Amino acid sequence: MSVPDYALEDTLDFKFTTRAFATGIPTTLGGTPVVQVYEDNSVTQITAGITLSADFDSVAGLNNLRIAATAANGYEAGKSYAAVISTGTVGGVSVVGEVVQQFSIQRSPVNWGKVTAPTTAVDLSATDIQLCDTVTTNTDMLTAAAVNAEVDTALSDIKLDHLLAVADADDVADDSVIAKMVHNGIVTADWSLYDPTASSLVELSTLINANATKIGSPAVSLAADIGTAGAGLTDLGGMSTAMKAEVNTEADTALTDIHLDHLMAAAAADVVVDGSVIAHIVSATEDWSTFVPSTDSLQAVRDRGDTAWTTGAGGSPPDLLQSTTIATLASQTSFTLTAGSADDDAYNGAMVVVTDASTSTQKAVGLVLDYTGATKTVTLDADPGVFTMATTDNIDIIGKLASSGASAAAIADAVWDEAAAGHTDAGKAGQQLWTDIDAVLVDTDSLVTTVGAAGAGLTAINLPNQTMDITGNLSGSVGSVNGGVTLADGVEHGGTTATLRLGAAGATPAFYVTNSGGDAARFEVTASAGNGLHVMANGSSAGFFAEGGSSGFGMKARGYGGVAGLSISGGPTGAGLEVEGGSTSGDAVSLTATSGVGINAPDGITGDITGNLSGSVGSVTGHTAQTGDTYALANGAAGFVAIDTVVDAVKVKTDQMVFTKANELDANTQSINGAAVVGDGNATPWDGA
Repeated sequence: MSVPDYALEDTLDFKFTTRAFATGIPTTLGGTPVVQVYEDNSVTQITAGITLSADFDSVAGLNNLRIAATAANGYEAGKSYAAVISTGTVGGVSVVGEVVQQFSIQRSPVNWGKVTAPTTAVDLSATDIQLCDTVTTNTDMLTAAAVNAEVDTALSDIKLDHLLAVADADDVADDSVIAKMVHNGIVTADWSLYDPTASSLVELSTLINANATKIGSPAVSLAADIGTAGAGLTDLGGMSTAMKAEVNTEADTALTDIHLDHLMAAAAADVVVDGSVIAHIVSATEDWSTFVPSTDSLQAVRDRGDTAWTTGAGGSPPDLLQSTTIATLASQTSFTLTAGSADDDAYNGAMVVVTDASTSTQKAVGLVLDYTGATKTVTLDADPGVFTMATTDNIDIIGKLASSGASAAAIADAVWDEAAAGHTDAGKAGQQLWTDIDAVLVDTDSLVTTVGAAGAGLTAINLPNQTMDITGNLSGSVGSVNGGVTLADGVEHGGTTATLRLGAAGATPAFYVTNSGGDAARFEVTASAGNGLHVMANGSSAGFFAEGGSSGFGMKARGYGGVAGLSISGGPTGAGLEVEGGSTSGDAVSLTATSGVGINAPDGITGDITGNLSGSVGSVTGHTAQTGDTYALANGAAGFVAIDTVVDAVKVKTDQMVFTKANELDANTQSINGAAVVGDGNATPWDGA
């Protein structure tokens, strides 16, 4: 490659093009580009006096490099230079180290034979011209006499000395110039046939003069008419019109005979002979019949060059799957092709380059997410967002190059196989990931220790406001339950063992229910058969304590299925039921029967009643009349005896109730719905036997 040479102090302008690596399309030189200049083998870059203009004249990929090659900027005569990109990217890919121009400063010698405008004065005032002012004797040089002798010998060898100096007329060779001047031999100019006595110029002149009267005045004045070197021949006469026509006809015939008239004037395309120059120009096989003007003519080649050439070598690159136009457009990510493959997914993963039909410099690049062959529908993974694509826009579909990169699986494997030691820079995603994983491992180790084997470490679980379903059995004991416990429909017992057993130590109730308001019961137990609620107390506290609200019942029991709604048994020394009236006007016991009797005591009620009874009583025995008593029993004193018996029985049961904590009934639930409750709620979960 020829390197241009310039004068020191010149300002130089160079143009160069940057192209996308994948497509070869001229692409903007970005990334705040910088060009520096290296001198010969020096590693010190020249940066002064360099101006880089990317996208010169608003043309994408065209760059102008202006260099002020002055001594002040570091340039020297006799040196070579290379301009190199030191900062810059093309399509996001670094092009650092790309050489964009080479040149030299006053390094090439002057070729005076190729000086531009040789008639123009050239200022050589600053040129050092070496003069040869010293002559050294050369022993190899010939003397003047020796040169003269050599020349004489050379002239003698070719008989030129015979022209003037040597009297020898027999040395003229036949067919030589001299022989042809004096003899008109048809085959050979024979010098021996020349007769000086008859054919010499003197004899010819004598002959002409002797016959002047016969030749006439033209002959006498011939020399004057011809003039020196033919200067007098100013009018040789013109061709006649007829002669010109004949010459033209002959010329036309000659041109027609070899078909040269077809180059311009005649419309005939089948007269070029195979193997001729024209056939050689247009056909690789020199066969004129293979030339097709619609595809092989210069115009057809140029038109294709404007629309279809995508590489420097011409033609479609091997990775160009389809070049067509947009037929219909549903959105900026979905459109159909004018031409394309009939196979589904044929272009999946391929890159598309869309060129605006009206402005060819506008291009948008996207990736094919899906392709439907039946409708030629392309779906992009995202809107390129460069310009608004429309129908008739040109689109090139470019396949994935074999060397374009690793597969997704290989990339995933490489990511997971990457060493953690390579990702320790603060603030980077890799470092943060390892930090978080290490923290999770610490917490996991702590959690394993806390939970212990089979959850043995979970000695205190706080589940605030949790709603959940428990499938399976709970066994063991529960230390304490704070807040409300809701047993949803479907909590059942199995066998004869209680489903739920509650026990308390000291004065704290094992089970506490309060109704803060409203008409509905806060605690309701319904049994279809057997005991709906079985409460047993130890010691001297009540087994079950029910306190009514401001206007509601403390406890309401309703029988069902032929079984009493409430069955109370006293303890060995305690009452089964103790009922206390309200602090103001609340009844201790209010019995209302919608059918049947309010209290049915077949075995009678034995016990003392403190307070007032209203209503009718079958019989009461052992009752001591009190001041103000106003009652009437259908069976008299026997009714009181029965009531007393019942009350005593109730007292026995209520005496069994334990209230370790005020107003809270201690309950040791041995069974639920007839099923015994086992476990301690700690190491052994609650469960039904």
